Amino acid sequence: MSLTGTEAGSSVVVGAVSAVAVIVLNWRGLVDTLQCCASLAGATYRGMRVYVVENGSGDDSAEVLSREFPQFTHIANVENLGFTGGNNAAMDRALADGAEYVLLLNNDTEVAADFVSQMVAAADADPTIGVVGARIYYHSRPDELWYGGGRIDLGGWPIARHVDEGKRDTGEASGGETDFVTGCCMLLRAEMVRQVGMLDAAYGYYDEDVDLCLRAKAAGWRVWYEPRAKLWHKVSRSTARVGEAVLYYGWRNQVVLARRNMDRIAARRVARVCWREAWKKEAWFPREKAAVLQGAFHGLTGREGMLKNPGKSWFWGVLAHGQRVWWIIKQRLGLI
Repeated sequence: MSLTGTEAGSSVVVGAVSAVAVIVLNWRGLVDTLQCCASLAGATYRGMRVYVVENGSGDDSAEVLSREFPQFTHIANVENLGFTGGNNAAMDRALADGAEYVLLLNNDTEVAADFVSQMVAAADADPTIGVVGARIYYHSRPDELWYGGGRIDLGGWPIARHVDEGKRDTGEASGGETDFVTGCCMLLRAEMVRQVGMLDAAYGYYDEDVDLCLRAKAAGWRVWYEPRAKLWHKVSRSTARVGEAVLYYGWRNQVVLARRNMDRIAARRVARVCWREAWKKEAWFPREKAAVLQGAFHGLTGREGMLKNPGKSWFWGVLAHGQRVWWIIKQRLGLI
């Protein structure tokens, strides 16, 4: 069976193409989401159904999106479930609707018309491929790569890196296996999701994509990079407004990755790196340093999931303010 978004909430058989559910999560990014949906409306893949998830923005985004794109399926969450929670709820719906693939797509992207077709073709060619990623460029610099594959080093820092980030596209890339696919755009085989599970809510934001790819590989699935599928990313638009949360989740989840995929000794090593890097950045504002210190500690001690006020702890704030004062004193004394 194949799906298409001709009517919200409906499914239509359109021949022998795989049914793909594209999930776009909106949280206080209406302009970007409208532009993303407009580019998806021009996608050429016939078996595609788009799910637009309004993730508790607290405004009229749900009504605007439903009015502008009635051909898509719309889901409205009453509160912000985070990246993992919002996408997982939509994946539940899509799998129940019969999707054979689920494609997670950041709302601050614009896509090439054939990007779904290229990703599905790669997955359909090999039933052992569980995850497929695309070639992603900076939206502001359309010929400069943001993601050209992923590398994981569980003993390094950071643990996960994008291949060829910041390089100009030469057009010479070839597809192949990669360590991880970024959650900005990842095609997931439904069979794989049912076997290894969805995004882990322990992460909230950041590194849930790396974790999922590691679980898929451990279960025998291949993770694939398909450079013929292309899109452009307005990098960090969706999280730029949350301040300390970006630092808290970004650094905490590096420790969580190490603790879950290696051992506590490795997690302690990564936590020490976090603390050392935070202390070295003496010019940081105390609230930024406190978010990193708190995040590393929580990652080590198992405090996971979404946190109400990341980085706003009086204890870590006092430590960070103390170092900031000492840095100012050293400046005044001419010691630095």
